[in-house]
Amino acid sequence: QTDGTPAGTHVAIPATGTRVIYRLVGGSGSYVYLIGASNNQPALFRSDGATMTVIRTFSSNESVTGPYNSASFAGAFYFVVNDYYGSSTTLYRADGNGVTQLIRENAYYYVSTLTPGATRLYLYLSSYSGYTGAIYRTDGTPAGTAKLQLPSLGSNAPLALLGTLGDTLYFTASPTNYNPYPQTVWRTDGTDA
Repeated sequence: QTDGTPAGTHVAIPATGTRVIYRLVGGSGSYVYLIGASNNQPALFRSDGATMTVIRTFSSNESVTGPYNSASFAGAFYFVVNDYYGSSTTLYRADGNGVTQLIRENAYYYVSTLTPGATRLYLYLSSYSGYTGAIYRTDGTPAGTAKLQLPSLGSNAPLALLGTLGDTLYFTASPTNYNPYPQTVWRTDGTDA
C-alpha cells in the first residue's frame, strides 16, 4: 500500500507459502480482489488489507478475465470466467459471504463489457464467431439475472455498450460485422416490454 510517499508505503499483506499475485482486478466495500496463483493453481483472492483469502480457484481450462471484464456494483464484485476453448462463459458475484454463480452460457461467447446502472448491472456477451451476441441484466441474484429479448438487429450486428443513465442502458448496433456503418443507437430499461 502507498499514499505516494516513502513514509506512507508499507507491506499490505506479507508474503506466505507459494502465493503469487499477478494483478489487482477490482474492489468493493472493504475488499480488494486480486488474480494470482496459490500452490501453482490460478486463483482469485480477496483482501481486507490485513489478510488475504482464496475465494475461488480455477481449473487448467478456465481463465478469469481481467479488470476490463469485472465490475464493482451494489457492494459486491462481479467477475467472469471463460473456458479457454471458448465453450462457456460464467458470471460470478463475490462479497463478504462468498461467491455466487449468476449465469453460465454454454456457447461461443466472451464478455466484452460489464456496465453498472442504478439498480442493475448489464453485461454484453460478445460472440467469438461474429454474431450479435446477447445482453443480460442482473440485480446480483440468480433469480434477478436474465437475458434481454432484443429487437431484430441482424444476425451479424456487433453491439457496443455505451453506458447507463439510471437503469437505462444505451448501446450501438452495426448492420453487420462486414459493414460497421451506420451505427444505430439503442436504449433499454432492462425489461422485455
